[in-house]
Amino acid sequence: MVFMFFSSLRPEEIQYLLSILFRNYGMPWENIENISVEALMVHLSSLNIDRITGFLETIKNLIEQLGILVYPYTSSLFKIINSSIKLCTILRGQFTSTIKSLKIQSKQGGGIEDDDEVLLKLLGKWKSLYQVSIKRVIQLYTKYHDFDIQKDVTVTLMNTLKQNIDNLYVDSSSNVSLLLKIFGVWSKYQAYLEYFIDFKQIIPAVVKIYAQKTVKKEVVDVINTLLFNICDFIQTKKSMEVEDDNENVE
Repeated sequence: MVFMFFSSLRPEEIQYLLSILFRNYGMPWENIENISVEALMVHLSSLNIDRITGFLETIKNLIEQLGILVYPYTSSLFKIINSSIKLCTILRGQFTSTIKSLKIQSKQGGGIEDDDEVLLKLLGKWKSLYQVSIKRVIQLYTKYHDFDIQKDVTVTLMNTLKQNIDNLYVDSSSNVSLLLKIFGVWSKYQAYLEYFIDFKQIIPAVVKIYAQKTVKKEVVDVINTLLFNICDFIQTKKSMEVEDDNENVE
């Protein structure tokens, strides 16, 4: 019923409702690019990570049910998802450092306080938030591959995921990681293949997975297909450039 209601609205009415949906989900979406770790940690207790995760799940249904009606708002969606991934990066770092501090504290004979357990539980939610955020990225690229997704949102996303790309060989040797799935989606569609040329760190990061001691067959299959599609694209691109040069000579 809710999605039937959405589909009956005019574009400007959907824009207004989506702007309400995107507002006040427990974190400073507009300022996350510049917020410091210290400032975020001060407000951590008021950060409703479950609510943010639930909202990103709602976006999944929104895209599935409304389809093309959501396309004009992909830049807004990418901005929110990118903010969520940035939040995950901060939470992951704090989670790791907190674990290390508590281990040192334990070796020195100290126990874990109730406040420490609450903090660890809160920080530990970064993984589920990261997973649902990347799934929405995959969904957006897959759903709207026939349309023009602004390149600047992809540039911002790749900057945010730089550390994850550097660690791709670790995360993707035993299973097809969500990040590798993004690159797999890119390799399937003409609109995105240019990204592998623009973002030069991706192909070396993908190839590096081959060097791991054990790599699952399904991971190798994804990489092989991905690299084949890229090579085919580059060869086609070069052939077209040669044809254009020959036409100009004539």
